[in-house]
Amino acid sequence: MPLSPEEVFAPLAHDLEVCGLTSRLLHGAPGVQNPDAWRVLVVSGVKVGTLEFDEELSTETLGMALWPVAFATQAAILENAQLLSGAVWPRCHTGHRHPMELSQEGEHDWPAWSCPKNPPYRRPVGQHPGP
Repeated sequence: MPLSPEEVFAPLAHDLEVCGLTSRLLHGAPGVQNPDAWRVLVVSGVKVGTLEFDEELSTETLGMALWPVAFATQAAILENAQLLSGAVWPRCHTGHRHPMELSQEGEHDWPAWSCPKNPPYRRPVGQHPGP
């Protein structure tokens, strides 16, 4: 059974929440041919962008479907940081003010967040510990 966009997004919703940001997905997106594959991403009340949920990846593992959505989510948040009170997401560990980087080198094809200054410091997407 294909994964729904909401199922794919759930690990990211967790990581956003533990970092102090709320999130929701609105069905469809303006001007797209297949609205079922698109969602408008709203973070802390601000529409930050649209996310495409690849229908072909929805039949793969959750980790495979999650990676492009995690990439697009982080890009949308960082591009709209001023509207989000300077949000850096996902926050790195204490003492590091930069966002973590998305890595495909997670365990079992599961993407991970890693520190750009200390790559061994990594957390699987969906298991961010918060600030």
